Amino acid sequence: IIHQQRAHQRILFEYFLQIENKVVSQRLAIPFKISFSKSDFNIISQIKQELNQMGFQWDILKEDSIEINATPSNCKEGRLKEIFDLILEQEKNENELILESSERIAKIMAKKMAVAKGKRLNNEEMQQLLNNLFSCKNPNICPFGKPVIMNLDTNYIIKQFKK
Repeated sequence: IIHQQRAHQRILFEYFLQIENKVVSQRLAIPFKISFSKSDFNIISQIKQELNQMGFQWDILKEDSIEINATPSNCKEGRLKEIFDLILEQEKNENELILESSERIAKIMAKKMAVAKGKRLNNEEMQQLLNNLFSCKNPNICPFGKPVIMNLDTNYIIKQFKK
């Protein structure tokens, strides 16, 4: 049994870690403005290079706001504020400081851009997901440490119904 959302998170996570300036950015027709507190703006400014590597491009408007001009190609504009809020939250979390900024950002991007729970995939999408998953370095665990694949053998299933 494969958890499709966790599988997609693993695929995206490894993709974002590999790209380093190779990501295809999609220019926004209308730039997206985000305002921050001064401390949050400082954090975002410190990790701008990592975010650029992930495909985000922006201009600074004031001391506390940015105007996003481009995003990773599969990033939905409606989730930009949420993604940046999660990135800030992750950067502030002292438990995650052992990870590089690029890894923390890749985790958030993977979480927010992965296929939604319960979304029905067609056969072609399922096959593509499996192919991509099994080409990952670590297909068994999502970036958040949860299992992606669960093996159930026939004997176990039969045993469950005999109780």
